[in-house]
Amino acid sequence: MNEFTPRQRKIAYAVALLLLSIPIIWLGRPASVASADRAEGDDVGGKLSQKRDAFTLGEASLGNVDPSSSTMNLVLFGLRGVATNVLWQDAMDAKEKKDWARLRSDVDSITLLQPHYEKVWDFQGWNLAYNVAAEWDGVPDRWYWVKEGTKFVMDGVDRNSQSPDLRFKVGQILGQKIGNADEKNYYRRYWNEDPDVAAFGGQTDPELNRDPAETRSFPHHHLASRAWYQYSVEANDNPKFPRQSQMIEELFVSKPAEAQRQYAEAIEEAGEFADAPAAWTDARRDWVEGLGKRRLPSYIGATVFVEADEDDIRQMAEEVNARLAEYGIERRITPEEIQAEIGRKRNSLNYDFWKQKATLEARPETVKARRLVYEGKLALVSDEPGAQKIAAEKLWEGLELWDQVLRESPLGTEDTLGLSERMTDLVYLRDALQFTTGVAELPEDAPLYDLWQNSDPSAREAAIDEFEYERRNNIIRG
Repeated sequence: MNEFTPRQRKIAYAVALLLLSIPIIWLGRPASVASADRAEGDDVGGKLSQKRDAFTLGEASLGNVDPSSSTMNLVLFGLRGVATNVLWQDAMDAKEKKDWARLRSDVDSITLLQPHYEKVWDFQGWNLAYNVAAEWDGVPDRWYWVKEGTKFVMDGVDRNSQSPDLRFKVGQILGQKIGNADEKNYYRRYWNEDPDVAAFGGQTDPELNRDPAETRSFPHHHLASRAWYQYSVEANDNPKFPRQSQMIEELFVSKPAEAQRQYAEAIEEAGEFADAPAAWTDARRDWVEGLGKRRLPSYIGATVFVEADEDDIRQMAEEVNARLAEYGIERRITPEEIQAEIGRKRNSLNYDFWKQKATLEARPETVKARRLVYEGKLALVSDEPGAQKIAAEKLWEGLELWDQVLRESPLGTEDTLGLSERMTDLVYLRDALQFTTGVAELPEDAPLYDLWQNSDPSAREAAIDEFEYERRNNIIRG
């Protein structure tokens, strides 16, 4: 039996290693120029190098980490996770010490180390927009950090373009933070007129106010929120992308329509009534066409849509039964079961209420009633001579029109939010009448007097509290 000598084995091993290293070297050869500076014709490197560039997995993506730091030393030794934990701790320490520059630097470094861990983008973006912003006294300073947090999550979307969750988070911050914060009146103005005049010349911040898929801006943050929500739904619909993990499917896909409705409410709240009918019409369209006719998954195996008629329901039952038969399952779904599932979807979405609400709000008389009441409130807080008399007249006329609208409304007492708003309007009317007549109580011939008189005392107290809050915080203003 012939045996190789030790020398021969060593030579064989060396040759084998050399041969095996050739494809590795070829596939992993680096690009001649960094991707950011690459021009047409430059060597893009091997397949592995191209993949590292495409998914930002190479060490070249660690641009903001100090090369002399202990963090970089950990990374170079393959301890990326440990380095990230060190930075997280340092970021939390920086927040406690209000060292905002160090906090932002740490956050940027964390994302360079873990660009595809979505929770980093989610948590830190939310942290900047909500927690850090709240630490500042000046509203422009708070706005700066709201923007920083929002743009941070947008960067996360750019680095994780297949993520419906990060797209959703951008829409959520644009809608909720800007639209619901105590400073919302300032934020809405800053959306189009950024307070950093030196940087933006009194215009919008283009890095914040941008369409997720196109190069354009939006006149209102709720419209931008709607676009990002829609962008999220599109990613969720793509079978090649991961599924969203935010909420049940029907609520998730309802967010674009909800943002459109919030836009309609916001412009009326700001006294911009010219565009209100069209905004409410679009809200109804989004609700009925975008959501009501959209297929939704269900636990019975059928995909259903809530605007289905009897023929649609029969067809949906036939579709799911055909699939069950393919798998040899004897169970059959009846049209009644499909109808029951549609009913559950309608209830979880409060579908019929919001459909009727959008229809009602788009009516010219409803918009006119809101405009008259708004003008009455505006006159009441004015210092002009005789403004209180004008306020009483406007409020009286507006509430008379509201009385007519509510009598014809199919919503009735279901619209508890609308009724509570009318209760607050009645407090404004009572206050205006007290200026002009000296009578402290609402007269019995006042419009919607029955609503006021028959309401629970706690509802009247809540309306008075809301009136005082709006007056104290200067909510109503031109």
